[in-house]
Amino acid sequence: MVIINSPTIANDLFNKRGAIYSDRPHFPMVSLSGWKDVIVMLTYGERFRSQRKMVYSIMGNRSRVEEFGHVMEAEAQTCARRLIDQPHDFQIFVRK
Repeated sequence: MVIINSPTIANDLFNKRGAIYSDRPHFPMVSLSGWKDVIVMLTYGERFRSQRKMVYSIMGNRSRVEEFGHVMEAEAQTCARRLIDQPHDFQIFVRK
């Protein structure tokens, strides 16, 4: 643990050199569970940047999110119905 006592140094570390520190910790269970390629679990690098760019091209601004809102709501309802009807298959539905 490092304690920074200066706003100037904190600003320098987080804003100017943030890319150096912008990574996620490695979680062994993520790899074992098959979720290592999900964008929220990727480590910072070329693959993460390319996937983030693709996601942003589709969902990048509020109007695009609102455009897909009905699809997301319908999928959430479908998932909930399937979880109620077939709770033993939850991994399949949650993965989708």
